[in-house]
Amino acid sequence: MKQRLNTGGVINGVVITVMIVMSMIILCAPAMAVPTLSDNISRKIAEMIASPDERDSVLQNAIAAVKAGVPEDIIAPVIERTLGNGVSGDGLGEMLQALAAAREKDLPLEPLAGKILEGLVKNVGEKSIIRAMERVEERMEFSAGLAKGLGMSKEKREDLIVETAGAIAAGMDRDSLRDIFSVMAGDRSSGRLAPVQIMEMVKAASGYGVDSRKVGKYAAALIEDRSADKGDIAKFLKDLSEKAYKGISDNDPDDIVEKYMENMSSTGEDETGDAIGEENMADENGGGGSGGGEEHSGDEGGPH
Repeated sequence: MKQRLNTGGVINGVVITVMIVMSMIILCAPAMAVPTLSDNISRKIAEMIASPDERDSVLQNAIAAVKAGVPEDIIAPVIERTLGNGVSGDGLGEMLQALAAAREKDLPLEPLAGKILEGLVKNVGEKSIIRAMERVEERMEFSAGLAKGLGMSKEKREDLIVETAGAIAAGMDRDSLRDIFSVMAGDRSSGRLAPVQIMEMVKAASGYGVDSRKVGKYAAALIEDRSADKGDIAKFLKDLSEKAYKGISDNDPDDIVEKYMENMSSTGEDETGDAIGEENMADENGGGGSGGGEEHSGDEGGPH
């Protein structure tokens, strides 16, 4: 009996030891799986920042950015260029925090990193760069909300977010953008143009000063028109750029949009007329009824 109790005590001790070791492994595992800052970036920070407190702060923000999922090929040039251009450790820390926050929101990072580098090239102050980053992030966050539910790959979604945010920066009205995305969501399978192609047009047209509501109507017409393709957008933007280059009056871009809208409407009417003509010929020859013509007219017509 005594020996049996001793054996039980040994077994219990082994079990407790195993449990402690397993707990330590479980606690350490997440930390080992988290990405860490490379020695190369850590060394650059140590070399370029003299103040220990400032250096530690930048290191902590850089580590937090990496853990949030910001790739080192974005972090490295930002750190090197900012410190090389006299940006303070606090300023760099705010920029790294903005990149980490954008990654946590699943927003594209290139526009934010690009805004930093652009500001440095233009000798813009660090506070102005940070404010510009905040504006870009806010536009992308709004754009991501619009793109939600369209059902596309991560790469295409990010491209669409970037172009939509660019359209806002170019002066496109947000309510008009909501209307465009509403048409996209309801008519995804009809048109031949991808959402990002539509938004590239919207951004460019807004940059030329076209009224947002007219851009929105033209975009909706392109989305719904099954015959429209990228050649139509290229021709439209070419007309706009030529007028802008020649210094035409401010109202002229709007006139160009209206002209294209009228052309699309007349094309739709012509196609509807052709469909009705074919239907009447079919009736004379004993073929189909009026229902087929209406259905065909709905599929092939111009803007709805």
